[in-house]
Amino acid sequence: MLDRTRNVFFIHIPKTGGTSIEGAHGFKPKNVLMRHQNARALLAEPSPPQKVFVVKRNIFDRLKSTYRHFHRTPIYVGERTPEDFSFEAYIHGIRRFFERDNVLLKHHRLYFKEDRKTPVASLRHIQPFHWWTDGIEHPIILRFETLSADYERYIRPITGLSVKTHLNKAPSGSEIPAEYTPEMVDIVERYYSKELVGTAGFEPATP
Repeated sequence: MLDRTRNVFFIHIPKTGGTSIEGAHGFKPKNVLMRHQNARALLAEPSPPQKVFVVKRNIFDRLKSTYRHFHRTPIYVGERTPEDFSFEAYIHGIRRFFERDNVLLKHHRLYFKEDRKTPVASLRHIQPFHWWTDGIEHPIILRFETLSADYERYIRPITGLSVKTHLNKAPSGSEIPAEYTPEMVDIVERYYSKELVGTAGFEPATP
């Protein structure tokens, strides 16, 4: 989100509470400039803002949320149910994406070559944190888990705005099963290792 009025750029990673921030800045999804764009979009601007901020969410929680969002979005899921396309299949689809294992990429969506008509993920939903922030030396990183407090402390002095408490209430579809097996944990730790460094409770298996 490019807010020239306040001279800031917000990197809105999907499923990290960014809609609350856009609303505080007076934007709605349909009129956000450069929505869900990474830092490279900002760097292409002729006079990019000096202040860049982003919200980081625990990747295990973020992937659960993107999977459930996938099943709430007909353009992605079509007629499939969680039984037809499980969370485990979703995580293995992510593995195949990183391994370039017979996948196709088109229109910001991921497909398997054996099924070219039905997407298995939105590319922007599964990109790791560093994909969003590469090229920005010192972005201000807020935590999803304490979003309102972090915005108040670090961003309000810049923008003069406050973000209402982000209610991470269960949306429709939150009852869809999304639990990790040890194998799935290994996949996430392998391919999102950079953002797991320093996360409370564990270190990545593959540094």
